[in-house]
Amino acid sequence: MIQLYEFDSRHTYLDNGKLEVLAIDQDAGNIPRPVGKIAAEDHCTGWVWINDLFVVEDMRRQGIARKLVLAAMRGSEEFAVAGWNAGVHSRNIASIALFESLGFRWVYSFPENADVRVYSATQRRPDDE
Repeated sequence: MIQLYEFDSRHTYLDNGKLEVLAIDQDAGNIPRPVGKIAAEDHCTGWVWINDLFVVEDMRRQGIARKLVLAAMRGSEEFAVAGWNAGVHSRNIASIALFESLGFRWVYSFPENADVRVYSATQRRPDDE
């Protein structure tokens, strides 16, 4: 069973603009195993950047990344978040599909690195999944 844990309380999120959620596999034997993480940060613009999103290779394709993104979005609902941004490598088809399924759209590529695309979504109430 996968459990999600927020590192920072909602009050901490408000204070420092950072949110991290960790996915733990509780069925990994005697020692719970971290299997995924999302880290996001509001740079005082009202737009939150997803700085890090990963799931360990043997746990991919099970909806863990989707749960992490939705948990982060829910964790910021009570704050004045205008939207979300994520930089995704153009060859990361699975990540692109995930963000598009959550309503993110490609808005631009970095001029210094055209392989990195920025996907963006306005804040909305994520569906419970």
